[in-house]
Order: sequence, then C-alpha cells, then structure tokens
Amino acid sequence: MNAEAENLKLFEKERFARSLGIRVLEVKDGYARVEAKVRPKLTNLHGFAHGGLLFALADTAFALSVNVNRPAAAVQFSMSICRPTPVGETLTGESTVMHNGRSQVVVALKVTDSRGNLVASGQATALPVNYGKK
Repeated sequence: MNAEAENLKLFEKERFARSLGIRVLEVKDGYARVEAKVRPKLTNLHGFAHGGLLFALADTAFALSVNVNRPAAAVQFSMSICRPTPVGETLTGESTVMHNGRSQVVVALKVTDSRGNLVASGQATALPVNYGKK
C-alpha cells in the first residue's frame, strides 16, 4: 500500500473530523485538501462558520500532509480568519508542506470558500515522532 493510501486509511480513525462532516478530497506527498459544509450546528453566535470548524479543516489537512512519509505531531499552529462564512457554504482546507526537514516540518495552511475566496490562512509546525524507537 502506498503512503497516500495509508493516510486515507488513517483518516478512517479520525472520528472528530468525520463527525464534523470533513471529507478528504486529495492527499499526496506534502499536500492535502479536505472539505466540509457549514451546517447550523457548526456556527458561532453570529451564525457564521465557527472558528473551530475552520481550524479543524486546516488541522485535518495538516495531519494528512505531514504524515504521508513518516509520523509527525503538531507543536505549533497559527491561523488568521479573514471573512465570515454562512450556513450552506462548502469550505476547503489545504495544507502544503514548505519545509520537510529532519527535525521539523513546516506547512502553509488555507481555508477557502466555494468561490475560492480566502476564509482563513496560517502556518503550522510538526515534529517527526518515533513512538519510542531509538
């Protein structure tokens, strides 16, 4: 099984993201794209997409993009939200690896709406993990 297929299999265990309705659109070496529809139960007090949904989209894409070749865990995450998103809109989260070093992986993140408008952007860092291996 190739690394991309293994990551898609890992996503099956990602209960939180799946409970939000997040679906995987694409996973390849250093890149992932996911989507979810803004439903009423996923909104903030103003009736727009909750920041937690935006973060979850970016974080899910992040996890898929950095774990293609080796296990890695997030240690830093920053996001800026640029515009409100109403119920019914479909959002896409993307993660692109900018640096894949021996000791850290740095990615660019973005969330867009169905028209390609930027909703949120950010950056995250992951550290490769060895799960107790020396």
